[in-house]
Amino acid sequence: MLSIEEKEYFDKVVKSVLSDLDVRIPILPYAHETLEGKSKNAMGCAWSYDKNIVYQITIDEDYISSCYLHYLWKNNMGGSPQYLGSSLEEVLFHEIAHMVHWRHGKKHTELTQRLYLNYKNRSVA
Repeated sequence: MLSIEEKEYFDKVVKSVLSDLDVRIPILPYAHETLEGKSKNAMGCAWSYDKNIVYQITIDEDYISSCYLHYLWKNNMGGSPQYLGSSLEEVLFHEIAHMVHWRHGKKHTELTQRLYLNYKNRSVA
């Protein structure tokens, strides 16, 4: 379960990403360890009934906690320099890309990278 501060951090990042894309889809924290199969270890999951319409995205609570600690460290507010592999924003864009390309492939990867780089460039400007 996320702390209040972790939930506020998560909500702020999600709001920023969704407003950047003008996308409306529920993105929720979730304890992925309660899932089965590969999803159990996933940082994020896109949920679909028929692989054509993504109806919600979940992000693993433990991963969110790690991202929050890294965010604190990066901003000299405590935390720790944990290796995340991918930022919370990158994982969000990866899952959002499933709304267009369900399968992991070249098109999905290219869309994920394009969305993230556009976001990152606007955030720096």
